[in-house]
Amino acid sequence: MPDSPNSRSSWDTLLRLATIAVGVSGLFFVVFGSVTQSLFKRLIYGTSNNPITGAEALHYTRFVYGVLGAVMFGWALGLWFVVTGPLRQRQRWAWNAVAFSVSGWFVVDSSLSLLSGYAENAILNLTFAAMFAVPLHFIRRELPKRSS
Repeated sequence: MPDSPNSRSSWDTLLRLATIAVGVSGLFFVVFGSVTQSLFKRLIYGTSNNPITGAEALHYTRFVYGVLGAVMFGWALGLWFVVTGPLRQRQRWAWNAVAFSVSGWFVVDSSLSLLSGYAENAILNLTFAAMFAVPLHFIRRELPKRSS
């Protein structure tokens, strides 16, 4: 357990960085929608040729990436306040909130990706999940023991 409620371990720092990565990625999706479209064309289709054609369809795709980015940014803000406050103080409910939030996202998003034939996105999800899972694993060891 950290020396005081205000001290930070390297695991707290890694968790903060993971949260920042989600928030910055979300803002990137919103601000740089065209670049996001290009990146996902390469990731999902493995080519710069876009099977989605037509101005309206491309415009809608960019809008969907923007909405996804806004949700990611909002989720990151919520995580930030839990990670930098109650979780840093090793409150068990805060660990549960972050762990279950990230796990819920990972299972649903990765399942949908695999069922839809987009394993590349599920692989990308592993990177984000690991950024949270590793520090959460070690922080869990620092939580106070449950009373029976």
